[in-house]
Amino acid sequence: ATLMDLQATALKYLRDEMSKLAVVVELPLNGTRDILSVCFDCYGSLDRVDEILERNDVCDPLVMTRESLRVLSK
Repeated sequence: ATLMDLQATALKYLRDEMSKLAVVVELPLNGTRDILSVCFDCYGSLDRVDEILERNDVCDPLVMTRESLRVLSK
């Protein structure tokens, strides 16, 4: 019984901690946008512009005509 309790506790801990991790999600873009407005709309700051550029291989950050971008959920 103790082993089952330990296993249940470990699984609960893993589920709780994994739910806090950020995941990559698709952010739909409506029309042509620039990277600064996308970053601010997504995260509320401009701190992660480089991260978005690297993840999506953006050629021109001023004129993005993609249908969606990959961003982190958190």
